[in-house]
Amino acid sequence: MDDITEQDIFKAFKKTQGELSFPGGKLELPTEERFPEIFDVIKKCFLTDEPLEKSLQLEWSSEVEEIWMSALRSKLSLIIVDENTKKIIGMRAIRVTKKSDHTDVSLIKDESVKKLLEFFEYTSEHPNVFEKYGITEHFEFFGLAVLPEYRQRGMGTVLMQAGVSFLGHLKRPSYIKGSASSNFSKKIYDKFDFEAIGDYVFEDYKVDGKVVFDNTGEHKSMKLYVMFLQ
Repeated sequence: MDDITEQDIFKAFKKTQGELSFPGGKLELPTEERFPEIFDVIKKCFLTDEPLEKSLQLEWSSEVEEIWMSALRSKLSLIIVDENTKKIIGMRAIRVTKKSDHTDVSLIKDESVKKLLEFFEYTSEHPNVFEKYGITEHFEFFGLAVLPEYRQRGMGTVLMQAGVSFLGHLKRPSYIKGSASSNFSKKIYDKFDFEAIGDYVFEDYKVDGKVVFDNTGEHKSMKLYVMFLQ
């Protein structure tokens, strides 16, 4: 995907922007000036609501911020901004993931972050998407968030549609990979006909004989999804 230019991104974005309506909101490409606000949205949504992070009682840190920066650096993420307040109310983080990418988990200082990355490393190998489809890179839906006060309005579904349409308009035949750790996010992936290729039951994932994610409430597993873009 190294051949994707900023002009390609802008053209694909404008097409997507013209296709979708956001009641009370406007679709935008985030600028670096918006990153601190995006981090605030992540803190309000993922650290408090996402089952894995909630189970680990994950706290914001420079290591957590760097994980999210790995997505924002791809310049493919999307945000919805309130038309009146101009504040971010939702985001769809998107990145390009390459087979050569590697994070040395042993260098991570935060134990909660280390446990999370070890789990993602495990799920990325069972199955290995690169080997399964004979590819060296793919798009990845890294995270979707809508502020609590704007939920129950279909924003999550619209952000998913925006992400799929946007990447499709880039006209790069590729796979989109995504994961869903909550019942709500699974419904959204299923609605868009993503193929589920992995299901990881939380109580079955153990390290040194101990369940790592032992307080996930009604959310019992994480599913891995893929979609092929023609």
